[in-house]
Amino acid sequence: MKNWQKISFFMGCVFLCTNIFFGQVEYRLLGLDQKHEKQALIQSLKDLRMSENDIDANAIDAQTQELMSFSSRQSINGLMAIGAKLEEENKPQDALAIYEKITQMEFKYSTAHNAAASVLYQLGDRDNAIKHLKAAVKIEPNDYNAWFGLGTILEQNGDLDGAKHAYEQALYLNPYMEGAKRGLFKIEAQTKGLPM
Repeated sequence: MKNWQKISFFMGCVFLCTNIFFGQVEYRLLGLDQKHEKQALIQSLKDLRMSENDIDANAIDAQTQELMSFSSRQSINGLMAIGAKLEEENKPQDALAIYEKITQMEFKYSTAHNAAASVLYQLGDRDNAIKHLKAAVKIEPNDYNAWFGLGTILEQNGDLDGAKHAYEQALYLNPYMEGAKRGLFKIEAQTKGLPM
């Protein structure tokens, strides 16, 4: 083995060990943080369901979204920020690649599934958007935005029963979600043969 190959191999090993070490540190920190984050999310969802008006609900909604999207792994938060920036720059394919990479790194991070589904929907790929949204609600059943997105696509695909269920789930979690209310109204009108 030549010297440059030995140096390259050594640097690769150092890089790999560093990533493993810091990954383990992130996961150790995750254990304690996840418990507190989950408790705060449960309380926020309860407050959202019990809110007395849409102004209060909007404030609680913002807090709930922040809690759902936060990852204790800073690398995930950084990649999500890159994906969002790529979306802003109108580079949906690049953003999708980032979001799908995150779902491979951390499959149980529902926010990345939701983000990937949003981009896929914009690109016209409803089938894969549905797969990501189903993964998102399986991982985080309280994600009312994922339920709403799922309802929207299922309704457009003609699956009115599935859409109705998804909209009802979204509204149970966030009773002030106007899009889900409109979706349910449209489905009721269609099933009863009323003009829209």
